[in-house]
Amino acid sequence: MSIKKRLVVAVDLDEVLGQFLNALVQYYNQEKQKTFAVSDFFSYRFCDVWGGTNEEATEVVHAFFETEFFKQRILPIDDAKQVLEKWKGKDIIDFYVVTSRQTVILEETKAWLEQHYSGIFKGILSGNHWARENAHLGMVTSENGGGKDSNQPELVPSSAPVATPSNNKSSSRSKAEMCREIEANLLIDDAPAYAKDCLENVSSMRKVVLFGDYGWNQKVPEEIASMLENVDDEQKRVVRCADWLQVDKELEKLVAEFVVE
Repeated sequence: MSIKKRLVVAVDLDEVLGQFLNALVQYYNQEKQKTFAVSDFFSYRFCDVWGGTNEEATEVVHAFFETEFFKQRILPIDDAKQVLEKWKGKDIIDFYVVTSRQTVILEETKAWLEQHYSGIFKGILSGNHWARENAHLGMVTSENGGGKDSNQPELVPSSAPVATPSNNKSSSRSKAEMCREIEANLLIDDAPAYAKDCLENVSSMRKVVLFGDYGWNQKVPEEIASMLENVDDEQKRVVRCADWLQVDKELEKLVAEFVVE
C-alpha cells in the first residue's frame, strides 16, 4: 500500500484506552460507603454526580492516585490493543497518546501504557487538566486558557524514560494545542468539548471519533450535533464509535483518503 503521507492519530487515554472511571468509582465507593456505577456519570466533572465542589473532587482523585485502585485496577478497553496493533503493523499510521492527565502521574501513565500497549505509541502528550493548581479550570480548551502558556511540558517519546518537566507544573495545555504539535489528522476521544476544540483549532485535523456510549458524551455542543446529524457519511467530520471495532472501520476510511493509486 502506498500513501501520500504518514497519518497521525491522536488517542485519548481514559475511557478510550483504559477504564479509569471504573477503578475510581470502586475506590470512591469503598472510601465513602457509596454504591455508584459508571452508568451514573452523566458528567465527567465528578462532583456533578457525587456532590461537593470541583476542588474537593480533585482531592479525591489525587488520593486515588496513591492507591492500588489506580496503580493496578485500570483495565484496558476491549479490542483497543488488537485494532491498534493491526494498524501499527501496517506501518502507515503514527499513534500518539494525547491525554488530559496530570503531569504528576506521567511516570505511572507511561508504565501502564507499557504494560498494556507496549510498542504502539510514538509519544505521550499530557495536558495537565484537573490538576490541584488549576482545578477551577476543569477541562482545558482553547477558550479557557489552553495554548496561552508557553511553559508547557514537552512530548514524551514512548520509548524514552519519563522525566518530570522542569518547567511550571501548574501549566496546562488544551487537546487542540497538543494535536497541533503532532499535526494530528484524527482524534479519538470521549469528550465532545475536546472534539469541538480540535476541529475548530487544528488545521491538520480531518475527523474526530467521539468514542464510547457514555452518559457524559450523549449531550454535545450544537456545532458537533450538526456535524453528527446533518452531513452525508462521506463528509462527516465527527463520527460516533461505540467500540474499537467501529474505530477500526473509521481508520480504514481515513487511510483510503490518503492512498496513492
